[in-house]
Amino acid sequence: MGYLVKLYIRVAFLQSGPQDVPGHPFVLLLSLLGMLLTYVIASLSYFSVGEALARGVLDTAYLAAFTYIVLSLRDHKARFRQTFSALCGVSAVLNLCFWPVLTLSSGAELGATSATLLGLTIYTFYVWSIAVGGHIFRHALNFGWPGGIGVALLNLFIGIAIINAVFPPQGGT
Repeated sequence: MGYLVKLYIRVAFLQSGPQDVPGHPFVLLLSLLGMLLTYVIASLSYFSVGEALARGVLDTAYLAAFTYIVLSLRDHKARFRQTFSALCGVSAVLNLCFWPVLTLSSGAELGATSATLLGLTIYTFYVWSIAVGGHIFRHALNFGWPGGIGVALLNLFIGIAIINAVFPPQGGT
């Protein structure tokens, strides 16, 4: 387990790629459960346990479908386990890193300077997440950086649209 955590941290810092992740089904299961658990934990600042879990399941299912489709389009279905494991494992790492920021953003009133700093931190996490997704997709799809970033952005925009369609945003959330 410690090996996987270290590996996913290395992927999150662009030092390893999805090809370095073991393709074993148990690794995929652990990674998927880690992503789902950390998604729920990080979301509890905004949503009930039930809604956080439902959002996490939807996001995970969408990510699996998106990953399978883009790999299939490039005739790389055999890379699914490693790619999806990498995406899930890195998502778990990023969720844990992002959790304190989400907790702060849902808390008490912030002054202008604190709110600006918090906004910049959230923006930085989004950029980091897109860069890591681009890194994983570029390796999995044999693309350069622009192609990987493009796929990561497409994944982000479609994912947000699906989440917002199923769970329409309400005032203040």
